[in-house]
Amino acid sequence: MARIREREFEWASMDDVRSTFERLIRTSSGVCTWIKDNKPRTDDTLIPFNFLACSVTYLEITRNTMPAPIQVVALCTRSVYELCLLARKVLPDPQERRRWLDETASDNVSVMEAWYELVGVSSPLAGTLRGQIEAFKRGITSKGGDFSQRPSRIADLAKEFGLEKEHKALFGLFSKLVHPSAFLINGWQHNKDQTLATTLILNLLDYADRLLQLVGSHVGTPEEIVRW
Repeated sequence: MARIREREFEWASMDDVRSTFERLIRTSSGVCTWIKDNKPRTDDTLIPFNFLACSVTYLEITRNTMPAPIQVVALCTRSVYELCLLARKVLPDPQERRRWLDETASDNVSVMEAWYELVGVSSPLAGTLRGQIEAFKRGITSKGGDFSQRPSRIADLAKEFGLEKEHKALFGLFSKLVHPSAFLINGWQHNKDQTLATTLILNLLDYADRLLQLVGSHVGTPEEIVRW
């Protein structure tokens, strides 16, 4: 018997696990559709939509690769955990939503600058890319954008929400399973025990469900659409 908060699921086979993922994916996608159909297209509705749509992507990756390698499960669990903490910080506060959008601009510049470094200044593409970077900066600045915003530290958010012990435990696992650690390379890839994978899957589903409830409440989605 698997338990995700107040819900209990009978998992007798991998098909049962996939079925649970399907239900949560279908419900989360349904809330995304409801937002598109019933809310104006503004930053305040696009932000929760994007959080939930991103969660669906990670759920689909896990479902589609099941029985997924432990690296995939750990990566998706970590990502949805971080999505949940970020949404919990960003959604309730208009100023945080504004800061989050400014952080998006900063991230875009960071990605473009990193791409520029990979291309190399001697590449024929370098001049074009540098021009695009500067044009992007000017466009954002002209609209009042702020490039000084830096990503929120997940550890700080966990502390703010009283999740320090949970965060320490999760990242103790993630540090050995997401990255090519000695534990992963020299041992775990030959280990067929699914207990750890099941624990991560339950956490993945739990945080995806928390995010679903958070977004549904924020945008006023009817209860019957959020229920899965």
